Order: sequence, then structure tokens, then C-alpha cells
Amino acid sequence: MFRGETEIPLTHLEFSVLLYLAQQPGRVFTKQQIFEAVWNEDCETCHNSVASTIYHLRQKIEPDPTNPVYIQTVIHTGYKFVAPKDEETEA
Repeated sequence: MFRGETEIPLTHLEFSVLLYLAQQPGRVFTKQQIFEAVWNEDCETCHNSVASTIYHLRQKIEPDPTNPVYIQTVIHTGYKFVAPKDEETEA
């Protein structure tokens, strides 16, 4: 993955979570849905695993991880991916 010309190394798990969310931008996924799709296991105690992976992803891809733009939390529900706006098409 790249931000501009800078390569951002992601683990396999981080990449899989990002890909899963980014394939349907704007759709809200629960932690259980993310876990079962990416880890390919039933979600019994998955919430910490998903939250931890999202945290690490944000540290790597967000301009300001404390105020995420791309991977947003939907309170009491889960997470959604917001596609970056193309600045050229907005002008």
C-alpha cells in the first residue's frame, strides 16, 4: 500500500481487514462480521482482535489516527471504510 510515493507496510491481517472494508465503502460492518470474514472463524471473543487490528491500521494509514478519516467507528455498531475523495474531480 502507498500513501503518495511512500510505501506503507501492512501485515497480512491488516491488509485483509482493509480490503474487506474497502470493497464496500460506506457499509457498516460489525466486529463479528469482520472477524468471521477475515479470520475465518466463529466470533466468540473476537472484539479485542478486531479493535486491535483496526487500531494498528489507523496508525499506519490515517493522517491523524486520533481523528480517523478512512476507517470510521460507528458507535455501538462497528466500522466502515470511507473512500478518499478525489481532489481532482471536486475542482
